[in-house]
Amino acid sequence: MNLKEFVQKWIVKNFPLKILAFIIAIILWFVVMHVDNYIVTKTIRGIPVETINGEAIEETGNLYAIIDGDTVDIIVKGERAIVDELTADDFVATADLSKLSLTNTAQISVKTKAAKKGEGLSITYLNEFVSLSIEPMEESNVSISIYPEGEVMDGFALGNMVATPNLVTVTGPKSLIDKIDTVRAVVSVQNKSESFESKAELVCLDSSGNAMTSKQLKLSSDTVDVSVSVYPEKTVKVNVSTIGIVADGYSLGEITYNPDTVVIAGDAETLAKIDSIDIDNISVSGLDDDFETNVDVADYLPEDVILADDDNKEIAIKIDITKIVQKVINVTTNDITLKNTDPKMEYRVVIPSTYKLTVSATEDKMKDIAADDLNLFLDVKDLGVGNHEVVIGYDISDDYTVSMNSGATVIVKAGEEESGE
Repeated sequence: MNLKEFVQKWIVKNFPLKILAFIIAIILWFVVMHVDNYIVTKTIRGIPVETINGEAIEETGNLYAIIDGDTVDIIVKGERAIVDELTADDFVATADLSKLSLTNTAQISVKTKAAKKGEGLSITYLNEFVSLSIEPMEESNVSISIYPEGEVMDGFALGNMVATPNLVTVTGPKSLIDKIDTVRAVVSVQNKSESFESKAELVCLDSSGNAMTSKQLKLSSDTVDVSVSVYPEKTVKVNVSTIGIVADGYSLGEITYNPDTVVIAGDAETLAKIDSIDIDNISVSGLDDDFETNVDVADYLPEDVILADDDNKEIAIKIDITKIVQKVINVTTNDITLKNTDPKMEYRVVIPSTYKLTVSATEDKMKDIAADDLNLFLDVKDLGVGNHEVVIGYDISDDYTVSMNSGATVIVKAGEEESGE
């Protein structure tokens, strides 16, 4: 097919219809493109508002704090292709504080960061103003608290942390000054095994522990020097003892306590001299019943020694107080032995036929106690011929107290060999 035939068949033939089809195609393309990019609206919330020209207020000797309007919410209207992609990050919001109203409010202005994204957009403000409180400048001296971040090396404990200076002057509006709970310096102690010094940044915190980032708060220094002590640890025993006397008729029983060891920390030379922590002032004066108490072991630590484990800072102590009971025991001469006898002498023990003694002890110790258990004896060493009053002795543990009305009479005579001369 030559060129003439091609033009006749594909271009000239039905030419009006071809032109009409072309026009319709253009119209359809325009309609499709228009429908796909129709006008939509979108709500965008939480755009941060930047205040500018705040020095206009400060030059009057006053400071300001934002009461409301630190963020702005808007409704944007425009072509869908643009609006659908917009977020709060695409906008910048400002409030010019040099143009305050009589009610201490400033108009918020919102623009897109990129001019192209703002083409054809309509912006409606859901909140239009920043509200301020205008206050005289105040100063407050606030103590610095040091917060350790991380953990020291195993076998070591964190000691004193000292900030120099330990106070910082904070300047700002009273409403903000009043919200400051503390000024914190954060120091990393991760894997430390010896004392060190560091410089830490200061941050104002409110009562909830949130950082206060207002530009209206100014510190006399943004950083502070911190000295941190790191000590070796040592595990030592805990000893508990009492003072005073329990009530009459009662006895001091077992003393139990937990924990019975604690972990302390200090310089190596000091720790080498410490083998135990002695809690030696628990009073039992006048007690007639079991007694329990908790003591803070830190109160008993030597100077320059700290408790390494705060979980065991309290020692729980239990002291048993037991009622003393008495038992009367009948004694015969058969229950009494003689000590230090002279083979050249003869001995005869005389006691009343109803001789009794009284044993005092706690109830648990008193079970089945008999005269044989007392190991009663008479010491006849160096007794010559004649009648002698001798105190009856006994050999039993200190858990028992023995009392008797009188001693025994020991009659000593010369032996048979000596009497036959």
